[in-house]
Amino acid sequence: MTGSRAVGNRTVMTNLGTRSIAVVVTFVALLGACRSNDQPASVGGNNRAHISTVNVSETERASFLEMAIHGGPDDASNRSATAAVQRWKHNVTIALKGEPTGEDLLRVHLNTALLSKLMAPLTVTVTDKPSTADIVVHFVDRNRFAPLLGTHKYPPDADGVAQPRVGDGTKHGGEIRSVTVVVDRNLGQFARNRVTTHELLHAIGLDHSTCASSIMYADGTDDPSPLWSPSLLDRRMVSLLYRSEIRPGATLAAVDKILVPSLPVGAQCTEPLWQLVIDNTDNKSYLCEASSQQYRPCTGNLTLEPQYPLIDPDLWFDGTYVYYEFPLRR
Repeated sequence: MTGSRAVGNRTVMTNLGTRSIAVVVTFVALLGACRSNDQPASVGGNNRAHISTVNVSETERASFLEMAIHGGPDDASNRSATAAVQRWKHNVTIALKGEPTGEDLLRVHLNTALLSKLMAPLTVTVTDKPSTADIVVHFVDRNRFAPLLGTHKYPPDADGVAQPRVGDGTKHGGEIRSVTVVVDRNLGQFARNRVTTHELLHAIGLDHSTCASSIMYADGTDDPSPLWSPSLLDRRMVSLLYRSEIRPGATLAAVDKILVPSLPVGAQCTEPLWQLVIDNTDNKSYLCEASSQQYRPCTGNLTLEPQYPLIDPDLWFDGTYVYYEFPLRR
């Protein structure tokens, strides 16, 4: 499955592999860690401009340059000075249209609550007035994507797309003004959860990640995490994006001066803890622990994200076959 984020004339495509859900934009825990040990410092002198810096780890710095700088080659090290931050400058409201399920509404409310904490002092709230909302999420058939987005420049098999409208010029450059999000209403709820979260993170300014455990993972040979909550690294990126030191329109060169990789540790790109497995005998899906163990526990409950380690598994997986009895009978 695939998803994309359309930005003006540019469309970024997400391909999550044949067994995973396609996603394209996302937000959620350990909120206290997002703003610890990164107090701003000031640099400068009598004859130099005052610059407030933010202490980060090297991984956090590299991830931010990858996920929060828009406009330029995918390789952040080769981007021009015109590549810049895109983010909201005012409080944000989100509305749903089309045919959302009760779980869709819950997912948006949970993401909204998380974003309000990560984006503080800005607030993010759900409204029942789509006509005045800043972000409108449409749960519709794919043939409705183009009319709602006003463009055909996205992959035809996209499960979801986020189309932001961003200000330009000296005064409003990089400010996100409004966003239209579309999600395929024919997806199962498990896939809808991932797509909705992924697209909402696009809507607040994050781009794709090369980290397989990130909800913003775009493309690659690794199996992505099948979970639908933002990873700790994703949350840290949102928190950094909405620091007062990082302004809309900030160029790559400016951000490079603000983020100081002085912390020995920080949010990390970890390996996915879970793998989506489909039993070919009944086409049923399971979430199995991703580990080096010969037999890995799995759950068939896809309505809740599993907790590690998994207690009372439904079956076991050896990397090829699923077993409904354990220990295995020979």
